[in-house]
Amino acid sequence: MDWYLISDIAARTKDIIEPTLNNLGLELVEIEYVKEQRGYTLRMFIDSPTGVTVEDCAQTSRLVGDIIEAEGVISDSYHLEVSSPGLDRRIRKESDFRRFLNHEIKVKTRTPEQNRRNFTGTLAQCENGVITVLVGQQTFSIRLDNVAKANLVFHF
Repeated sequence: MDWYLISDIAARTKDIIEPTLNNLGLELVEIEYVKEQRGYTLRMFIDSPTGVTVEDCAQTSRLVGDIIEAEGVISDSYHLEVSSPGLDRRIRKESDFRRFLNHEIKVKTRTPEQNRRNFTGTLAQCENGVITVLVGQQTFSIRLDNVAKANLVFHF
């Protein structure tokens, strides 16, 4: 299967299931359809303001499987994985950054911002496509379109 077909399946699946998940109070954080050694896998990460339980994942798996079958999105056999994004979840959308204000995050930029590309600190602000990260006593403003990767930092 060509890469653009794989990408199209993930996008079509997202469009079909996201409204249903939102009605259940769940957010679709990430979705991917990938070819792995054991075959194709549709992998989804869901979240909610109160967190995600094993039952949320099981219910979502059943629901998504039924929707995909009814809509005929995936014709080949595949494995479906539904889980929470984890404690160190990726932060992608501007709404994610606003949700996690005052949390510790790790950010890697595409190009240097103030002569560096890696930042770990407190997410202090998110406005107009720019986040502000406090690293020690320094404040860094980073454009969201320059963020290559951002994750929550969790300390055990």
